[in-house]
Amino acid sequence: MRQKDEDLVQKVKEGNVRAFDELYARYLDPIYRYIYSKLFHHQDTEDICQEVFIKVFRHIRHFRSEGCFVSWLYVIAKNETLRHLKRRNLKKSLRFFPLEKEKDFAPEIACESIFKPDYLEEALNRLSSYQREVVLLHGLKEMPISYVSSILGKSKKATKSAYYRALKNLRNYFRQKEVKIEQKA
Repeated sequence: MRQKDEDLVQKVKEGNVRAFDELYARYLDPIYRYIYSKLFHHQDTEDICQEVFIKVFRHIRHFRSEGCFVSWLYVIAKNETLRHLKRRNLKKSLRFFPLEKEKDFAPEIACESIFKPDYLEEALNRLSSYQREVVLLHGLKEMPISYVSSILGKSKKATKSAYYRALKNLRNYFRQKEVKIEQKA
């Protein structure tokens, strides 16, 4: 039976290294994908992942049990990624990966026959960085709005609003693309 994150965190606080190994194994892949989606560079992503989990290990004793471990972990990942981007003066080029499959994207913004990764990447890059973050975390990673708002340091209401504005913007973009495709045919 899979242990709850809270139980594992408590065991790590008590000095159980195997509990940390379980948390690491559980969240390495999602954290890696989250960071890679911003950098598109495997080596940098691996380095940042390592930094994230080192920070988690060093500071887990300060984690408050009433908080959500996953949100805390993603905040650390986000901050480490931003720190890396600032060091390289790449903050302005924060980007998101093109999706590999249609089913990975929120169905409410998958537009009929024009759903192509190139269009999706272009559409996501037209969103504000905040809207892209919300779409990535809530729409793609299917995190609850409360977690996303916690990770991004915004209210739930602001996060929901940004998500729906992003969906509207994406729908409009795909509608425009559909018209252009029909005109070319």
